[in-house]
Amino acid sequence: MIAIRALIQLIQHRKEKAALCQTRAYLLSIDDRLLEDAGFSRDLLLKGVKAWPWKTEEYLQNQELVKSYSQNDLDTAASTLRGFSDKDLRDLGIGRGEIRHVVQHGRQGYDRDQNLSAA
Repeated sequence: MIAIRALIQLIQHRKEKAALCQTRAYLLSIDDRLLEDAGFSRDLLLKGVKAWPWKTEEYLQNQELVKSYSQNDLDTAASTLRGFSDKDLRDLGIGRGEIRHVVQHGRQGYDRDQNLSAA
């Protein structure tokens, strides 16, 4: 029984590693700007599967910041942005279809610490 569990775990581990290798190969094939927009680091991708999740430090810091907000805060922010005109959203560098993503992950190239200190 223990041997069967160990075999199942080994198979699952191999499948996960194969999926990571396939994902890494795909990510390495795309443009640097797209990688950056998604929060991936090409340098970490080049280090291999062992560097998973391949996310930039900025992306990880934004994730920690978002965790500090309640779901209600995020919903309110998204609702507020949805009320903006398309022109206002363009001025902010946000597409209407990106609102939820921007609220949850932040805008790429936005220096959160600099703007917080200016407030």
